[in-house]
Amino acid sequence: MELVKAIIFKMSLTSSRKHQGISMSITLTIAKFLKDQDYKMYAAPFDVRLNDDKVSTGDNQIITAV
Repeated sequence: MELVKAIIFKMSLTSSRKHQGISMSITLTIAKFLKDQDYKMYAAPFDVRLNDDKVSTGDNQIITAV
């Protein structure tokens, strides 16, 4: 499932072998580039929740997960 603007969308349970191969190639390329940089890379699935810093950060205030 995917949550977009507080709406839940049904997604495929798994990705195809082709998708996984492409994803791994892209991941390795980016990881090599970032190796000596001051950045961190996380593998999916990894939820990132966006909020407005000017308001409360309680879970009920977070409406976007990417």
